[in-house]
Amino acid sequence: MVLRTAVYGETFHYIWKGMKQGKGTVIKSTGSQFLVKIRDDRIIPCSIRGKFRIKGIRATNPVAVGDHVGFMWLEDGTGGIITSIK
Repeated sequence: MVLRTAVYGETFHYIWKGMKQGKGTVIKSTGSQFLVKIRDDRIIPCSIRGKFRIKGIRATNPVAVGDHVGFMWLEDGTGGIITSIK
């Protein structure tokens, strides 16, 4: 459940209630699906919900390989939803 959205500088965040957060680096991008490598070298499949609007960028997919992202784990722990791009 999305509680709110917030823009901090040039980073766009979705905030979900009760979901665990993670961080990692995008290592592969295929449309709206991404592979994110986290600190312990696991590869996590992630997706984006809706359109990200980053200040000054009007791209439909602003996430690129090499970007550092924040994500919320899915409840079953099998993947995540990208919530911020740094």
